[in-house]
Formats: sequence, C-alpha cells, structure tokens
Amino acid sequence: MKVQAVNFYNLLQTYPVQKRQNIKECSAGKVLLASDIFIPSFSGIETFNPETIEGIHCARCGKVTLTQDKYNQILNDMQDARTGEDICRILENNKDFIRKGYDFIAENISLKTSPKISANSAIVFIYNDIGNIYAEKLDEGIDIMNDALKTPGLSDNNKEAITECINRIIKTGPDYKNYSAHYRIVIESFRKTDYKDRKILFSKAFMPAQRVYTFRKKMTEGGFGQVRDNELRELFTRTLFGNSVAKTVPVNKNGLADNPVNKVVVCQECETKCTHSKYFFSKADTYPIVKKSLLTYLRDLNMANKSGKIDIPNDYVFKVARYASYKEPSLALSATDTGILKYQQQHMTLPFEKLSDITCPGCGVRMLTFDEYGKLEKTIAKTNKLIDLTRLIYQNKANISPHIFHIAKEYCRFVKTNPRMSDKIVKRHMYEVVTNSNHNDIRQILNRINYILETNNGLTRTEKAELLRLYDKISGICDFTKPVEIIENMELEKFVENSDIIEPLDMFNLKYFILSKAESIKNKQYLVFPSKRMQAENKIWSEGFVKRLFKFSTFSTDHMQSRSRSGTDDSGNLIGLCKKCNQSKKNINFSDWYKNFVKTDSYIKSYLKKTKEYTDNGLVKGYENYSAQIAENIYILTDKAVDLRKEYPER
Repeated sequence: MKVQAVNFYNLLQTYPVQKRQNIKECSAGKVLLASDIFIPSFSGIETFNPETIEGIHCARCGKVTLTQDKYNQILNDMQDARTGEDICRILENNKDFIRKGYDFIAENISLKTSPKISANSAIVFIYNDIGNIYAEKLDEGIDIMNDALKTPGLSDNNKEAITECINRIIKTGPDYKNYSAHYRIVIESFRKTDYKDRKILFSKAFMPAQRVYTFRKKMTEGGFGQVRDNELRELFTRTLFGNSVAKTVPVNKNGLADNPVNKVVVCQECETKCTHSKYFFSKADTYPIVKKSLLTYLRDLNMANKSGKIDIPNDYVFKVARYASYKEPSLALSATDTGILKYQQQHMTLPFEKLSDITCPGCGVRMLTFDEYGKLEKTIAKTNKLIDLTRLIYQNKANISPHIFHIAKEYCRFVKTNPRMSDKIVKRHMYEVVTNSNHNDIRQILNRINYILETNNGLTRTEKAELLRLYDKISGICDFTKPVEIIENMELEKFVENSDIIEPLDMFNLKYFILSKAESIKNKQYLVFPSKRMQAENKIWSEGFVKRLFKFSTFSTDHMQSRSRSGTDDSGNLIGLCKKCNQSKKNINFSDWYKNFVKTDSYIKSYLKKTKEYTDNGLVKGYENYSAQIAENIYILTDKAVDLRKEYPER
C-alpha cells in the first residue's frame, strides 16, 4: 500500500515514501513508519506553543483568536469598568477579538446609553433593547431584499419568491420572539429560487438579525437575570470573547500526536467541534473556506517567526501544510498556494500599516489602514441615497488618490445636478465618461508617436518603420466605438516590453508615458466596470464604485528596490505605498519610478516625518532608524538626485 504524497512541484523538498513491507529499523531500534518518512519530526521545537501568539487566525474558521492571558486581561478590565464609557473603551481596544457579528454591541452602547451610566446598567440596557435592535436589523434585511428585486435579469420566479419572503416576514412582525418563524420563512422562500447569489443575499439580509438573537440567547443561557452584579460583566465578556480564545488541537487524532506538525491553533468554538468529531475537517465544512483559513494561519506563523515572536525552523509551516494535505487530500495545496506562503515567509509587512494618518510617498493621499477601510466600507453599505454617497466622498476626499479624484468629482457633480436620477442612469453616465477618458488616453499616446515622426528629421529608416509599427499596433487594439478593455490595457504594456524602439534606451521617452497611460486606463476600468463577482457583493452599482474609490488608498508594503532586482527584505528597503502606487511601481527600477510617477518630494518628506513621529512616540518599536534608512536608500537609488539625509540623520 503506497502513501499518496501531495505534489508541491519543486517548491518544497520531497521526502521518499516507502511501501509498508519495506519498513526499516531505525538506529534506535524503533520502527520507522511511512508517515514518519513523509513528515520528519522536529526535536528542537517540542516546547513550541502557537496558542501563545497574539492575534493568530483560527486554522479552521479564520476567526482572529486571543491568548488565554489576553482573555484574562480583558476580563479583569471588564471587572474594573465603572461606566458605560469604560465598557465602550474596552470593546474598541479589543474589537478584533469580538465574536463575529457582535459588533452591534459596541455601536449601540455608545449610541443609546449615557457615557456616565454604570457599566452594569449599560449591559442591562443593551440586553433589554435587543427587541429594538433585532427589529432594526430585520428592517435593514427587508430593504436589502427589496434592492435585490431590482437586479437586472432577475426571473419572475425569483422575484415572486423574494417578494413572498418579504411579505411573510412583515406579516409575522419584527418581534425577536418570532425568530424561529422568520428563519423558517427565509429558508423556505430561498429554497424556491435559483438565484445564484442567494447565499450572499441570505448573509446580508438575515444573518445580522440572527446574530442579535444569538447574543440574547447566549446571555440568557448564561443566567442573565439570575447572576449577581459582579458576575454580570463576566457573563458579558464570556459571551463576546469566550469563543475566540486560542486552543491547540491535532489535525489527526490517530496520527503523530506529539509531533508539532500535527498541531494547529483554532478558536474555542472550533475546538468544541473538533472534540466531538473524529476528524479535524468535518464533512460539513466548506473546503475552500477551511483551506483559506489554514493558509491564513500558516501566514501568521510566518509573520510571527519573521518578527521574532517565535523561533521555528524555516520549513516548519510547509511541513504543517504538507501534513494537513496528506491527511485530507481535498485540502491539497497547489504550487500557487505554497508559492504565496514562500513569499510571505520572506516578505515582511511594516508595522506602520496599522497606524493612521500616513501620507503615501508616491501620490500624497492619506492612506487608510485595514480597520479604517473596513469601517468606511460598512458606512457605505448602510448608505441608501446616492446624494449621501457624494457627501461621504467629500468628507473623506483626503483618502481618495489624486489620480482618480476627477472620476469621483464627476460622479458627485452628476448626482448633485440630477438628484432624482436612478443608480442605473448614473452608472450609464459614468460608463460614458470613463470610456471617453480612456479613448483620450489612447489618442494621447498616438499623438505622441505621431509628433515624434513629424518632428524628428534624423530618424533612421529602421526607427521610423518601428515607430509606425508601434502606432499601428496601438491604434489596432482600440475600437473607439466601445470601451477600452483591461485586456487591451495589458496589450499596451506588452508593446512597451517588446518594442525595439523603446527598449533598452527609450530615446524618445515613450516607455513611462505609455506605462502611465496604461495604468490610468486600468484604474478607471476597475472603478466603473466591475466584474460580475464584484457587482454581486453590493446592493447597487454606486455602492461598489465608492468602495473601490477608497480601496485604492489602503496601506500596503512594497520593496523600494524590487526583489527581482536583488532588493532585500530589510526594513530599510520596505516602504509604505497606497495600493494604487504599489500597482504602478511593479518591478520598475526605483529611480525610474520616482522620476516618472512621483510629482514632488514633499510626499516622501511627509511620509518620513510621520513615521519618525510614530517611532519617537514609542508607538512603533524596533524601527528607530527607519526614516534615516529610507532617506539613505532614496539618496542611493535616485543616483543622489534626492537627498533627505540631513533632515533624517541616524541616531
């Protein structure tokens, strides 16, 4: 009987798998099993406890976990809380660890209670107000289903089923005591449909109300109304955070129980499921989700090892991945999966990405942290009127990249001028605006080539022929009667890479002119021509459009000198860029990128000033010389053209 090994191509070291009849004796006299050959044990990390790593993701469901010590600290803080304001502060500081879907607790305590009310009274108020909160979530769900009825191409059968669902819920009433009836109505109605996005619709329309009900149920089962005052906050903490405590479980109960590669971290809820199941991955699990959670968990181990929080062999995460794949073939990782793990192991993100108010050194936009973007995304999703979306754009215009702000401005102008226009008409208008803009970008490229042909009398016959060929290629990819497509934008970049007249000398300065125009086309396409999957995630087109406006500004870490050009992973070679600038940089030489894509030195000065402020204040530790290292690296990579070393000397 052969043990089936997972094919990791050449990314991982392969180990021989032998037949059981060929089992050999070890030098110590022990029998060497096939599984031992496939996954060698680690004698040096037997004391490694991954559940002690703060903020690691559950390997089964992807939830952010907290250590037992952290949970005890939150519990102590809750016991010391005296006012509703104290409760709000604790919830805000630990929002990442709150049970999924319970974010309404902090929101309603801060909105509906007085800051000076006692902590216990604030908890009691929220518990007693569950009926109103449940009704609000149910109403929001009905609005979402009404919006789904406006989906283009929705069949009559699907419209009838969704309409029936809405009417039956309204008839039953918004009382949380009718939760079982509401749940049955939604399930029965959705089963009658063949609506392809019904799972997404269910999660958006009904799950928020379901989670409100679940919170009350857990509080009731915990003894709410019977516990003493000093136990009330413990019950509240256990309900919100208890399921997020990290626990270690074996991937396979019958496997190598003491081997570190057989252990992964899960949340307490998943530990309970594993305890009552023979296997770690049950048949009820959705494999793509579990696979994604496992990869996220392994990425966390990579990052923790890179930052010095733990000390494990470099190939440890790959052996965990191999063991999980070996025990559950449905989760076998591909070469792409392991390639990403390999990259994440070597690539370190900057700690500044969690801090706000940092300016992008490429375009000057105020970059959004992941949490800030998440909050903004929720606010956008709750906004029902187009005119309110325009206000949101102007309120947060500092977070919109200047390269695409003219698109946002045109959207706001059209909506304000035509406040009664439907989302469909606004969408059609923006399609036309961006189509014309992209056609104009193509025309500018063609005009530049034409200008070179007319004004450069010294062109050789070969150079002239190559420019004419380039002109024909670019004009041939664009049909000016329809929108420029992403695939055509990629063709533009390909022409630059393969053109003899541009590479390697670029004597006519065409290379970065064409690349910048190609990048502009791609950005505008992403904004207004969403894929079907992207469109399905939002109620209306405008909602997705505004979300994508801000997504361009999220903080990302990039190498100044790219790895393909021998750039290192040292902090002095890592710089924070907004997502848009990160995409434009690619693997371009830093000097060329800085000269052609960065308009002013003030952006990088602002970036260094803010990062220095954070390190000086102690908010970021271990990066005390970061600003000086970046200033030195910029001086070297720009061939001494940009010198900021005097302003940011080494300590």
